[in-house]
Amino acid sequence: MADKILLVDDDPALLKLAEKILTQEGYKVALAHDGLEALSVFRRAPNDYFVVVTDYHMPGLDGVSLSQKVVEIKPQTPVILASADPELKNLGTHATNIKGCLRKPYHRKALLTAIADSRSWFTSKNDE
Repeated sequence: MADKILLVDDDPALLKLAEKILTQEGYKVALAHDGLEALSVFRRAPNDYFVVVTDYHMPGLDGVSLSQKVVEIKPQTPVILASADPELKNLGTHATNIKGCLRKPYHRKALLTAIADSRSWFTSKNDE
């Protein structure tokens, strides 16, 4: 059963902040420090995750590229992109599984709302 969030960021402080927010709300969280590590984690157990929250700008494999890999493995898994970029709303809109964009640094309410919305979307797609 998909009950975890895969959280990806190359900034350790932001990764810990988001992890703290999510675990305080009772979510199970797996961490990855870059896109390649996240892809490896996701490939090992794709059915464990109901959403991937990833930084957009990362060395190696960026958030949009990671999203494209996730959709190849498990198309019904939503991805939320996060960035400090002011043009955030335009990032990755071509990838079908990107279901939200978050501004960094993370704000508790926005992060939790995006997670809840993604879980609802994931549940509806997996009930079809």
